[in-house]
Amino acid sequence: MPQDLLLEIGVEELPASFVTQAVLALPGLLETRLRELRLSHGVVRALGTPRRLALIAEGVADSQPDLDEEVLGPPARVAFDADGKPSKAAHSFASKIGVRSTP
Repeated sequence: MPQDLLLEIGVEELPASFVTQAVLALPGLLETRLRELRLSHGVVRALGTPRRLALIAEGVADSQPDLDEEVLGPPARVAFDADGKPSKAAHSFASKIGVRSTP
């Protein structure tokens, strides 16, 4: 179930011009990060004072949608030796995608 997200950042005393710049920049930064994380969301807005910055993101998804990826490894002729045992290429590929293999 989507929830609103409040991110509050306490800071040292900021000049007013810094607060204005931060309030303009922060929503875009949060939207970019949420997009990278594949989390849907609604409106993002920022608020600020010289000692506090806040971001409010409405309706942030509580989980990412499923993602199906097809990852191609080395060809079978390279991945296995003549005895059918995994080669170094197969072990390297398995390691790259996070699968433990025993040499």
